[in-house]
Amino acid sequence: MSNKEDGKIEMFLSPEELLQIIGDWFKAKRIYYSDEMFYDYNNMVKDKISETNEMVAYLNIKIQEKVFQWLSVHHSNRKDIYQKVEEKDEELVPAWFLQERFKEIEMMISSKFFSYGFKDIAMEYDSVLKHFIVSLFSDKEMDEMSLSVLSSDIQAYLENQLTLLKLEETKILDDKQIELAFSLIW
Repeated sequence: MSNKEDGKIEMFLSPEELLQIIGDWFKAKRIYYSDEMFYDYNNMVKDKISETNEMVAYLNIKIQEKVFQWLSVHHSNRKDIYQKVEEKDEELVPAWFLQERFKEIEMMISSKFFSYGFKDIAMEYDSVLKHFIVSLFSDKEMDEMSLSVLSSDIQAYLENQLTLLKLEETKILDDKQIELAFSLIW
């Protein structure tokens, strides 16, 4: 839905669409709710969308990420038809893009999806390898079998998310420390 007068892209949610989304959320979570609870949750969502603009800021970041993906796919499919395409080996990943991936990794690790508890997490982006390196510190000792299960769980988690991350490598660094390497899909 675009507005041709000022060149902006706008998105509108009708009250009916918003009610449907909230109802679908309750169904998906298998929460049996009262009218009072539904009304409270509906008001919270309306406030986030209309008054604080949190939804607009979030959607702007997601739109930028999607445009980056489209351009990457388009470029890889079309760069051969142009006579001169100079590409340097290194990529300059925008700071906002990296920050969103850090948030995404943090949310994933703290998710209830995993049965593991980690007492500490350290993350960095290696611009040479173009990987996020995540070190997880556990109270329990980690062996190859538990690492394999965690790796499988992470793969399953990523497959069920709208994500720009891909798990590349997992390894045990110490009895209670493991390292994960994620690449970017962009």
